[in-house]
Amino acid sequence: MKNIVLANWKAAAGGFFHHPELEKEIPDALRRNVSKEFKNYSKYDSVLKETESDVLVSFSNIILAYEIEQQCPLWNATVSGACGVDKSSEAANPIALATSAVARKRNATMSAVAYRISAILIHSGVKFVDVKRLNHLSVCMSPDQTVLLQKKMGNNFNSKILVWKKIIEQNKATIRFLKAIQTDQLPQSEDSERMEVDVEVDVGEARMRTYQEYREDIAKNVIQALEKAKPGSDCHPTVNVNRVTDETIADAIRELQLESLPKFK
Repeated sequence: MKNIVLANWKAAAGGFFHHPELEKEIPDALRRNVSKEFKNYSKYDSVLKETESDVLVSFSNIILAYEIEQQCPLWNATVSGACGVDKSSEAANPIALATSAVARKRNATMSAVAYRISAILIHSGVKFVDVKRLNHLSVCMSPDQTVLLQKKMGNNFNSKILVWKKIIEQNKATIRFLKAIQTDQLPQSEDSERMEVDVEVDVGEARMRTYQEYREDIAKNVIQALEKAKPGSDCHPTVNVNRVTDETIADAIRELQLESLPKFK
């Protein structure tokens, strides 16, 4: 019974569009209601506002089409009908493009689709003047914004490599600094036999600043390495590392050389 009533209602509603008195009123009513939908949609936390480079990578037109279906039912019915489909997911790409263009007219921050198209164009060898023309059509971003996006995406892409590179460079720099201290402050005996008396080494800040290898972050790494290498440091973590021996230096270098460094994948 419910299906019959619904079918009759749909048939009657379809007849409204051909009623001589109502037909001229429907477009204006539709315009007002679609405008109200987009006014609310422009304030909604839409995926179209997610324009950060790391989020754009996972952007999906299907998700946007579903969002439009939920937030703008009248607009969704209009563009779905224009595409000749019953469900918006069946024409997600053209619906996403059309919605992006009109949404940016009301709220310029709803530019996720335009940013994605800009990324495609810049990697396709598009000319500067062509990007400007497409930007005027609300299809993509301006040339300046497109270049800025590529720089951000490049930084995110290289971030893992830079972290990996920094860890290895700090390890090598710390070893070089320790070896410089070892060469400068420890007597270089020609006798192969080990000295019986430990020699104290000055690793105070004033002395460390005199070395060419000195950098504040590397100096901190040197102190940490000596803390770990000094006998009893596990029991006395606050022990004064300004008094270390030649053996402590050698142990610290050995541990750094044996340290398992991360491998980049």
